[in-house]
Amino acid sequence: MIPEEGAENRVTNDGRLGVYRTKDGGASWELTANGLPHPAWCAVLREAASFDEGGVYFGTQSGSVFMTETGGESWFEAVAQLPPILSVEAADWR
Repeated sequence: MIPEEGAENRVTNDGRLGVYRTKDGGASWELTANGLPHPAWCAVLREAASFDEGGVYFGTQSGSVFMTETGGESWFEAVAQLPPILSVEAADWR
């Protein structure tokens, strides 16, 4: 889950880009942001995140795709300078 300020202002809270994860079915949540830019006033659309066995991926409306292969322990920018990312789908391409 990537929180935003609200429906009227779809940017990250306080300029802090982060992904929340749960390991107990939603009883508790933990913020993961290691490797994500700060400050980062960006927007992530609902369909712009996906996952597969290898990682978690999300794209921003500013044209970056971030990913983690470590369950959120660290993130990196996989690609930048794309048009706004409206949707991300994960697929096995090997």
